[in-house]
Amino acid sequence: MLKRGPQNKEKKLLSAAGLLREVRKVFEKIPSIRTNARGRERNISVADSLMSALAMFSLKSPSLLAFDQALKDPVIRHNYRSFTGVSQV
Repeated sequence: MLKRGPQNKEKKLLSAAGLLREVRKVFEKIPSIRTNARGRERNISVADSLMSALAMFSLKSPSLLAFDQALKDPVIRHNYRSFTGVSQV
């Protein structure tokens, strides 16, 4: 019987989900500023914002408005959240 140690790990890492997990880990290392320019608390993390931008770009959404409107569909919203790991859409 063949052992599949390193190959199986590489396969998981090089999948779309694995690559997105690695990108998210890098995004989470970016320090976040807790207040915006107006002094209000930010409630969306930097990692979530950047993952959303990456998703919008990779899904080839024609505009931010079209991307936002597509997320109103519960199925698309669920798939988006599970695919990118974004906690707050």
